[in-house]
Amino acid sequence: MPFDNLMILFAFILVVGGTLGLILLRRSKGELTIECEPGPFSPQQPVSGRLRVKAKRQIRGNRLKINLHCIKRARRSQGDRVREFKETLYRQELLLDEGGNYEPADERSYDFMFRLSEENLQPVRGSRHSLKAWAELIQPGEDARLSWELVARLDASGADLVTRKDIEIQLP
Repeated sequence: MPFDNLMILFAFILVVGGTLGLILLRRSKGELTIECEPGPFSPQQPVSGRLRVKAKRQIRGNRLKINLHCIKRARRSQGDRVREFKETLYRQELLLDEGGNYEPADERSYDFMFRLSEENLQPVRGSRHSLKAWAELIQPGEDARLSWELVARLDASGADLVTRKDIEIQLP
């Protein structure tokens, strides 16, 4: 086997092994669970729920936060290939805990609530779209969709704990 092929094989094994190691490290520390109705929600209706943290080992946490994201996913043809593009149109963040230690078998829960309104549904910095234009973001015949998700993250020493939950929000 030529040297170049061995290097490619070694790099592949290193990437796969590192990814599996990170997944196992995260799962061995504990888990986050988002409890929330899937929707559909309207912009006048709060998106609320509870985030549960369950520690399996001691976790030194820095910050616990939850985000609400709106993402536009579009598929476009480029020559003979089809590529998927993602653009974050909206992001709102809540800080649930400044930090602290979670002992083994510790279970804590944090209530959260996002209030959606015309005033706070501003696009993320760098996005060229406003809320009023969101309904027109997907052109007829375009292979695209808007998706909403809750993303919780415990910033911890070693490896962060992360979980996601898709929800449905119906815009006017």
